[in-house]
Formats: sequence, structure tokens, C-alpha cells
Amino acid sequence: MMFKRSHRPEVFSPVDGTYVKQENINDSTYSTDVMGIGCGIYPDNNVISSPIDGEVIMVFPTGHAVGIKRKDGLEILIHVGIDTVNLRGDGFTTLVKQGEKVKEGDELVRFDKDKILNNDLDPTVIMIFTNSKTFNITMCNKNDKITVRDVISYVK
Repeated sequence: MMFKRSHRPEVFSPVDGTYVKQENINDSTYSTDVMGIGCGIYPDNNVISSPIDGEVIMVFPTGHAVGIKRKDGLEILIHVGIDTVNLRGDGFTTLVKQGEKVKEGDELVRFDKDKILNNDLDPTVIMIFTNSKTFNITMCNKNDKITVRDVISYVK
């Protein structure tokens, strides 16, 4: 008897940009694995896409952070920029709502990178597997430019 997989192990980049290893993220909350294993991407554009098929489980009111849960329970937090909560939503447009089903590649958030930079904030997009202790996660540790079509990790 053959069983169909309920999910793909690949997790894709949520944004086009330059890969940043977790330990190089300019925020101690995310640069260690206190919140979970992850990485950063210094964005080339202003669109955050879903890295997996799943359900939106959280949209921060200011639009700078979104949480997604895969069918097998994997939870991913995507946080746009460092200290961008201080912009109080200015420059962020959420395109999804809590409870909405999304497919890998669906647009989640649009943001104004220039507004972030003009407020002397770091626009690095952070992706953290918040329940990483429950899963076998292999980060690809890219060294350079990546796109939303690039695998950033494998999770089983």
C-alpha cells in the first residue's frame, strides 16, 4: 500500500534577498535559538511570500509579523525588520487574515523597505521555526542571493 505525503519537507525563502545566518542577525532575540532555529534575509524587494502550504495562525496588528502553521504542526514566524514594531504599522500592508489557508508562494505582506531604512531600522526579514525542537530541521546555510523559489531548509 502506498501512502501520500501530507507535506513537503522543503521550506522556501519568504523573500528575495541575501541570506543571513541566524548568528549574524542584528537582534539577540533572533540570533540565538531561544525562539527557535531560523535565519534572516536582507530583502531585495518588498513582498513577503508564504514559505510553505499552511494556515495563517497569527498576524501582528502592525503587520510586521505573520505566523504560519503547516498541517504537520510546524510553526514559522516571519518577522519583517528589527524593531519595526516602532513604526506602528506605517509602511506595512497585510494581505492575509488569521485562519486563512495559504499555499507556498502566496503573498502575505507588502512593506516599504525605504520607510524602514529612513527610520534607521534594519529591514532584515527573519524566519524562525518557533517549535523547532519538535522537528528535524536542516538549514541550507545559503551564502548569497536567494529568491522565493529557493529552498532555505528541510523539515521532517
